[in-house]
Amino acid sequence: MNIRCFLTLLLFMGAICCTVQATTTISITVTDETDNLPVSGASIYIAGSYVGTTNTNGYFEYTHSFSSSYRIGIKKTGYEYWSTQVSSGKTSLDAEMTPEVGTLTINILDSESLEPLDDALVTITGDNIDETRSTDNYGTVDFKVSLDSSYIITVKLNSYETLTKNVEINDESKTVDYLLQRNDLVIFQIFDGESDTANTPLADAEIYIDGKLAGETGSSGKVTLNIEHEKTYNVEVKRSQYASFEEEHFFSNDEILYTVTLSKNLYPVTVSVYDDEKRPISDAEIYIDQNLYGVSDAYGRSGVTKISSGNHEFLVKKTGYNDYLITENIDGSLDDIIVTLDYSKSAVKIIVQDKDNKLVSGAIVSANGNSLGITDNTGMITTELIGNADYNFYVTAEGYNEFSDTRQVPLGSTEMTLTFVLEKKFDFLLIGIIAVAILILGFVVYNLKFRNGGTRGRNQKRPPRRYDGGGL
Repeated sequence: MNIRCFLTLLLFMGAICCTVQATTTISITVTDETDNLPVSGASIYIAGSYVGTTNTNGYFEYTHSFSSSYRIGIKKTGYEYWSTQVSSGKTSLDAEMTPEVGTLTINILDSESLEPLDDALVTITGDNIDETRSTDNYGTVDFKVSLDSSYIITVKLNSYETLTKNVEINDESKTVDYLLQRNDLVIFQIFDGESDTANTPLADAEIYIDGKLAGETGSSGKVTLNIEHEKTYNVEVKRSQYASFEEEHFFSNDEILYTVTLSKNLYPVTVSVYDDEKRPISDAEIYIDQNLYGVSDAYGRSGVTKISSGNHEFLVKKTGYNDYLITENIDGSLDDIIVTLDYSKSAVKIIVQDKDNKLVSGAIVSANGNSLGITDNTGMITTELIGNADYNFYVTAEGYNEFSDTRQVPLGSTEMTLTFVLEKKFDFLLIGIIAVAILILGFVVYNLKFRNGGTRGRNQKRPPRRYDGGGL
């Protein structure tokens, strides 16, 4: 081997050695800029190529042989992308990564009305945050939070149960809605004590708390009110026509249902019964709401009874009188119900005939000056007349003398028959004609007889008188 070849080989091996010795190792430490804690699992990119991830201490080493500067990039979910340009000879690098920031929007609503709740205190605790804010008029509050993190949310508001929730934030902003339940609710249940069925709801009952109207029951007999517990209040329950309820009541923390049964007011009532001439009627049957209460006394009065407020039906009955029915609103303003009974009517059949029992048709019949009608071909009229009264009947018929009479329709009579007998008129003209005819006939007979007797007397001589010893 000549000297030239040896030198060439020596230079080649030196170049190789220099090349091996030019490699460089760089140590990379990745931390969170907010708390300086190591960031593990961060992906490392060297000159655009992925080379590995940081360990639990946020540490990574990389050996290279770059002869010029190069770029290092670091990527981790929940953090902004980090990158820098380093020289080829740099051996260590500290990278502080900035967490990505998102917005957590929290809406606070009432659990029953779903209305937004303002001034609710919302506290958020978690990654690098421990902050409390109040909701606005729309029940909303916003927090800036790190992405890919979890947080604890606590919500407090007077008269509401405290709410605690966990919320996970992924890689984008988030909105959550939370419902608060009131801790001061009391359900008032009002029952109708007048109902035949137990626990019948009473609507339109007014609830007063410390003298102020707080609510009114609906068709279910219920109303929900907000009352601070562990306090004593004056409670009143009122409803038209019902006796009011009132008491001092302490509401404990666990008291939610408050029940009251109302009964109607009772008012004294008397029933007085008279006829149309204001005379008292005794022994009249008195019914209240279809139930027989009693009978009127000698003064026409019932006993005193107490009746619940509201509308009630009064029925008064007595034989010979029409039933009396009335509905009265009992509210304390009326304590004596005056009842006037009208006499009942009787079905009256009127028959008109003569003394020979011949039925008289066409007869005009009136009573107390009022026409009742004309008899038919059976000599009859049917009508209705009030009982317990006297009637002056007047009957006229062609060929008959006028007829008048007073008859009574007895109290309590339901039907009766009245018979009127007419006398035929005396026909003086006919009698006169007959008399004249008799006179004429008599005169004719007399003249004929006289004429015949006179002729015989003139043709015969009178016999001589004879005298006895007495001179005759």
